Amino acid sequence: MKISAVLPIYNEEKVVGKIIKRLDKIFKELIKNKKVEDYEIIAIDDGSTDNTGEILKKIKIEKLKIITHKQNIGYGGAIKTGIKNSKFDWIFIVDCDNTYPIEEIPNLIKYCEEYDMVIGARTKKGAKIPFLRKFPKWLLNKYASFLSGYKIPDLNSGMRFFKKELSLKYWKLYPNKFSFTSVLTMASILDGYNIIFIPIDYYKREGKSSINPIKDTIRFFSLVSRMTFYFNPLKPFFLLGIMTFSLGFMKSIIDFINVNHIGNFALFMFIFSAQLFFFGIVLDILIKFLKSEN
Repeated sequence: MKISAVLPIYNEEKVVGKIIKRLDKIFKELIKNKKVEDYEIIAIDDGSTDNTGEILKKIKIEKLKIITHKQNIGYGGAIKTGIKNSKFDWIFIVDCDNTYPIEEIPNLIKYCEEYDMVIGARTKKGAKIPFLRKFPKWLLNKYASFLSGYKIPDLNSGMRFFKKELSLKYWKLYPNKFSFTSVLTMASILDGYNIIFIPIDYYKREGKSSINPIKDTIRFFSLVSRMTFYFNPLKPFFLLGIMTFSLGFMKSIIDFINVNHIGNFALFMFIFSAQLFFFGIVLDILIKFLKSEN
C-alpha cells in the first residue's frame, strides 16, 4: 500500500511543523513494520498570511512536497491541488490544526484492504467538538443519514483514507470551500461504495477556526440535499410528495367540515403531489440510465 498524505493548511504556524514531523515518523514506522510500502507528504499552503509558509520551508523531510497557493482558495481547493499532485493510489487527508489524533493512523490503515474509504469519526467519549458546532453537527449527521438511508456518525470528518480513483470519480462535484469531505462521503455512500467509520478522539483546536458556524452549516445542509437529489432523486421527491399530499388531505377534511366539498387548494395539493411523485420516478430512471451508459 502506497499513500499520499494530503495536508490542507491555512494559517497554522503554531502547530504545522510538529504535525508534519509526527506524521513522517508514523509513516516511517509503518514502513518499518511492513504495513506501508511507500508514502509522500504533500503540504498545501493555501495562501497563509502568517508564518506558515516560512515554517514549511524550514522542515527538512525527504518525503515532503510543499505546494503554495498565492491566495486562499479554500479547504476543498487545497485538497484538490494535493490530489492532482499526488503519485500514489491511496490518499490520506488530515487537518493541520492539531485536533485529530494522527497516532490513530495505524489503526485506520488496517481497514483499507477491505474498504474503499476509512473515515475517522469524531465520536469517542470526550471528543472536544466546539459547543456552537455540536447541535448543527448532530442535526447534519441525522439529516444526511435520513436522506442516504445509511447511518452516518460523522459526515465531514477531516481525517480519512480513500482510494484516489474514488475521489476522481466525483471531481466536478467538489466545491473549493469546506464541503469537500461532505460531498465525498455522501457521493460514495449513495453510489454504493464500501465505507467504514472508525471512532476517534478530537482535541481542542490550537488557533482560530475559519469555519463560520451559521454560514457553513447552511452550506452543508444545502450540499447534502443536492447530493441526494443528484444520486437518489426518488427519495426526496417522494418525501416532498407525501408532505404535499398530507397537506392537501388535511385541507380537504377541513373543507368538508366547513363547506361540504373539497376546495381548490386541496385539489391543487393532490395534483402537485402526484406531479412530484411522477417527476421523481422519471428523474430516477434518467439518472440510472445515464450511469449505465457511462
